Amino acid sequence: MGFPCTFNVSSTGRSGGIVLSWKKEIQLNIISSSMRAIYVTSIDIIHSKTCHIHFMYGEPNSSLRHAFWEQQCQLSNAPLDDPVFFVDDFNALLGTDDKNGGLGVDDSDFSNLRNFCSVFNLHDPGFSGPRFTWSNMQQGPDLILERLDRCLINQSAGDLCPNVCVKNLPRDSSDQ
Repeated sequence: MGFPCTFNVSSTGRSGGIVLSWKKEIQLNIISSSMRAIYVTSIDIIHSKTCHIHFMYGEPNSSLRHAFWEQQCQLSNAPLDDPVFFVDDFNALLGTDDKNGGLGVDDSDFSNLRNFCSVFNLHDPGFSGPRFTWSNMQQGPDLILERLDRCLINQSAGDLCPNVCVKNLPRDSSDQ
């Protein structure tokens, strides 16, 4: 894929696993990793700021999600004054606009990710491309589309990168 630097968290059987790849010109420091996350830092050389970047794969098992998000809210290595980015497949919705089709959802379905955003003062900087990043690959009335992949940033990250915008790839090139 043209990225000479990689770091991966191995899957357990057919579940989980994360691969992070980057160009050699980008200096990333791997701080920690777990089954569902890779935490790195990088120095913004223009502003001499340490950026904290968390690549996450949210809990796919709905019965374990609440405990997963409670644990994420306990992260002690997410400074509130430095630029902080949380990126990847959160397996969670922020609102009704993040789902099309299937069973209805209500505010209680969004509370875990919303609480996480509140704890770290995170917001979604926006995106281009398709709104929905996941599909159940069904047809007609059985089709379900959801926005599970996103980037969340704090105000310091927004100030550092005022034009940051996620580019969602078509689902045939991305998460299926």
